[in-house]
Amino acid sequence: MSRVCYVSALASCASSMAWEAALACLTAMQNAQMTPGAVEVGTLAESFNRALGHKAARELLCSVSTSWKAGKKDAVPNFTAEEIIMQGPGLLMANKPESTSTEEFAAALAARLNCRLSVTSRLDHPTSGVLPLAFGTESSMEKWLVAQLAARLVEKEYLCLCEGEALGPPGTTGLVVAPIRTMELDGHTSRSEVSPTGRIARTEYQVLRRFSCRGAQWAEDTSEVMLLAAHPITGRTHQIRVHFAFLGRPLLGDLTYGRRDSLSVCPRLFLHCRRFSCIGPDGTPLVAEAPLPPELQNVLETL
Repeated sequence: MSRVCYVSALASCASSMAWEAALACLTAMQNAQMTPGAVEVGTLAESFNRALGHKAARELLCSVSTSWKAGKKDAVPNFTAEEIIMQGPGLLMANKPESTSTEEFAAALAARLNCRLSVTSRLDHPTSGVLPLAFGTESSMEKWLVAQLAARLVEKEYLCLCEGEALGPPGTTGLVVAPIRTMELDGHTSRSEVSPTGRIARTEYQVLRRFSCRGAQWAEDTSEVMLLAAHPITGRTHQIRVHFAFLGRPLLGDLTYGRRDSLSVCPRLFLHCRRFSCIGPDGTPLVAEAPLPPELQNVLETL
């Protein structure tokens, strides 16, 4: 079997919570003289997570990660830049602005700091907020983060402003489960849609605030807008934007999946990663937060 076949088998085991079969698959991979990478180990941990819980998945990752930590330790960066939120062994948490891609932002920051930064998680071009970046060459933190992402052990919280019918009073929670298919349009841009042929996608949300916009010139038939905290369980391209558009509550300022006339009240996509939480190399939580940018805070104050 090729590595691709093993990865597909591990993913199938994870989706069906067959952790014993996933463990046997990883063992077979090692017997075939293939070294499991962070994605394969993380996918095994996902099957543990779904079947046995977070604690079992964390313990598995911690036991495997000892080989990644062997030898040279990850350096602790000591940089000064306004975008940096926090620093730890082999890790930077940065605040990405909107209107730049994750890769462009990471490359520019690395050039200014004169170091190597590896992208492990991405934010859309028009999305701002917390972005984790692994620091250094062949960083064990890079593998550690990739494995946690694959295992669904990373928690992200986004703030978004949606328009449409109410989803309930403040405090209301909900779950969107709808498969997403992503299509490459021209090699540089992509578009996603809810499709039965797509990959499973889950987004949890909580209603934080509601604003009436009846009578507002830009609102037309929209009765109100809602400030939500969205927590993507999976990581599909444009997932939050696609899921809420699918519900008939598109994000304000979304030129791809929303209404262009909402730009008169919201000058950019109202989507911001406020919080990123993962497990540190020593097993303790690592949490980084980025405040809402002034231009989005101003939108809330005008409603």
